[in-house]
Amino acid sequence: MISTWTKALGGAALSAALVLLPAVGSTVPIQIGGFDLVTNYTASTGVISFGTSAPGEIDSADDPRVVSAIGGQAFFEVQLDLSGGYDPATGKSRDASFVGTAGPDLILTDSGGGTLLTFEINRIDVGAFSGFLDQVTLGEASEASALSELILTGGSLATSIGTPGVTEARLSVELFDPSVNVKGKGLWAGDFSNSNTQWNLLIITAPEPGTALLVATSLLGLAALRRRGGR
Repeated sequence: MISTWTKALGGAALSAALVLLPAVGSTVPIQIGGFDLVTNYTASTGVISFGTSAPGEIDSADDPRVVSAIGGQAFFEVQLDLSGGYDPATGKSRDASFVGTAGPDLILTDSGGGTLLTFEINRIDVGAFSGFLDQVTLGEASEASALSELILTGGSLATSIGTPGVTEARLSVELFDPSVNVKGKGLWAGDFSNSNTQWNLLIITAPEPGTALLVATSLLGLAALRRRGGR
């Protein structure tokens, strides 16, 4: 027979586990970041894109499932959304919104060019704007942000971090020193090339494989200990 203090210990351990162990199904966002040396905007099409530079642009990834992206390359393309009546010549630059184009809108590759992850960008809005610094930020890499909406669509790592067509992501793209004046109006009315772009991606994904099983197994073991102690 298990003593009273052992039963108490088992109960305390179970309670502690419920507090300390992550809940089954909880999300663990993944962050991937990088830069691009050449970002282009073409006013006639409203398309802004990067991905023409050499590999090595992905310089951070905080999860072992996506660490192979470091040293790889990112390809990004969105188009100015005119469906709501926005006029790039007269509308304020900060009020612009962009949508995805045909095919994947964000592609992450490894250093050898293999496609690791692809995303569809439903929408990415201007999130921050500084005419003084000539800096514009599209979107925001925050789970709670509504400034960008991305959906995971494929890639060799897609099923290890989520479910294609379901898993969501958020993105921020910071444009520094575009070759036109970004004050007030007119930024999206003329072509420009950007000399320095920083981007950050937040993937709202599931726990690592085995995490949920570990939690469930631990709780079942502690529950069994309590049942044995009650005999």
